[in-house]
Formats: sequence, C-alpha cells, structure tokens
Amino acid sequence: MTRAASAWSVLLALVATLLVGGASAAAAAADTPGPRAQTILHILDYVGVDYPGAVQDGKVTDESEFKEQVDFVSQTLTMLGELPDRPERAALVTQTRQLLALVQGKGPAAEVTRLAGEIRWAVIKAYQVPVAPSRAPDLRAARELYAARCAACHGAEGRADGPAAKGLDPAPTNFHDPGHHHGGGDHGPPWRGGGRAAGLSADAAGRAGPHRQRCAGP
Repeated sequence: MTRAASAWSVLLALVATLLVGGASAAAAAADTPGPRAQTILHILDYVGVDYPGAVQDGKVTDESEFKEQVDFVSQTLTMLGELPDRPERAALVTQTRQLLALVQGKGPAAEVTRLAGEIRWAVIKAYQVPVAPSRAPDLRAARELYAARCAACHGAEGRADGPAAKGLDPAPTNFHDPGHHHGGGDHGPPWRGGGRAAGLSADAAGRAGPHRQRCAGP
C-alpha cells in the first residue's frame, strides 16, 4: 500500500471512530462526562499542536489563530466546570486557568504544549474517558460522513482541493501533508473536523473559521 493510500485509510478510520464515539456518548448516563469530556480532549490536543503556529518568541505570528487558541482554552475552562464533580476537578480547573494565562501572555510554545498535554491526560484519568473505540469502526459509514460533511472543502481524497476550499482563510487541512500529523495525540486529527461538531459554543466555533463550521453540518 502506498503512503498516500495508507494515509487515506487512516483518515477514514478516524472518521469512523467519531461515529462510534458519538453513539457511545449518546448512550452514556446523565451523571457521566459523556461527549463533553471528549470535546475537552480534542480542544487540548488542538491547542497543543497548533499554538506554536500562532506565537513564536512571545510574538503573535497569526492573529486569527491566536484568537482561536484563546477562545478554545476559555471554552475548555467553562466545560470543565460543567463536568460531573470529581475530587480532581478543582485541580484541573486551576491548571486550565494557568494554561489560559500562558496562552494569553503569549508564552513559550513548549510550555503550552506540555501543560495542555498534562491536563488532557489528567481528564482522561479523572473521568475514565475511553481513548479507543469499543468496536471496529464502520468504514462505509465513515466514507458517507466524510462525503457529506468534509469533502466540499477537504476534497474527495482529503487533499484540500474541494470546490468550497477556494478563498478560505485559514485553508482546509490537506490530510496527505505529513506536517499536519506531527505532535497530535489520540484525539488530534478528528478534532480538526470543526468546533460545532465537537460541541463548542456557536461563538467559539465561529471564530474557528468558516470551513470548520461547514464541517460541522446541520
């Protein structure tokens, strides 16, 4: 199998994993963290990977990306307060406030990535969030979901060449570009599907860019 074909297969598997995760979350009891905790993990992974592209040496290099990072960490802080009470929650809130201050202060990328990762794994441990699907992904359903919600911008084969991609800023991700796979954890690639799809408020998702809203679907 070629590298391109392999990357495409992985992408479909990730989309299918979202389908499985969504079904599992819908069946969760009301006193469990459900999809909210999964959303927090996606945000933290996204921040850890993309913040270095927004700030370098204490200076903002991409204003829209920087505002997005601030919005996402702020939203994480809000969502942590909405999770079921756990002995670890207070410490998670404190750490996330530290992360927000670090991002707002244009702190070093390495520190932001480290702290975001620490919080993410602490959430996984505190709320026993599954980080793998409970059953084999349905690749047929994944193809249908991708075609319906992603292909218009990301292209039929994930090369960011869809008919709606022209003029978008930031541009859609090319899933065949190795540069977009560095540093991402278990929740990294699926998160790039869109803020509203992952449960962000409409305000925060709006700041994430029009192509991410498009991916979220109705």
